[in-house]
Amino acid sequence: MRRDRGEEKRFNIWFVWDYEKEQQHLDHLSQEGIHLTKPGLFRSGFTRDRSVRYVYRLDYQPGLRRKRLNHEYLELFKDSGWESVGSCNNWYYFRRPWQPETTHEIYTDVASLKGHYQRIQWLLGGVLCAELLDLLVNLNLFVVNPQRHHVATFTLPLFIFQAVITAFLACGFLVIRRKAIRVERV
Repeated sequence: MRRDRGEEKRFNIWFVWDYEKEQQHLDHLSQEGIHLTKPGLFRSGFTRDRSVRYVYRLDYQPGLRRKRLNHEYLELFKDSGWESVGSCNNWYYFRRPWQPETTHEIYTDVASLKGHYQRIQWLLGGVLCAELLDLLVNLNLFVVNPQRHHVATFTLPLFIFQAVITAFLACGFLVIRRKAIRVERV
């Protein structure tokens, strides 16, 4: 952790399917007086202020690149009492002052929450399909040319690593899918 003109930078890594854990982490930091100012992929900016406590929520919204759509989206949240903290890779970070015994959810109906999970599924499904295709191409190269030992020596560890990443993505996809199914049953 580094202090820089009142701002701290903290390393973070979260998986798409575990975004709720990031929300809980941000809520916990806020309870300690540490508040998000700039979300980032691996490093985020924070400031300290014990006089306020926030609750944080994240929303995945691809396709809001057009200025008008983005403005309307942010205004909708502002009208609902949420302050935009920023965005990173189509994830939008919102906060509002914490209040005891208040529901702090941005999705208050089943259809919206289901849509949220579906957007995440599309993201993970697309990355997973691309990774599977690449894995199959590499498997084909490995099987077709096993006599090239110098290539096989390099390719096998890479192939194993890629297979592990693919399995990891598949697990994440299934986690989000289960969450979507649970919402559909409500």
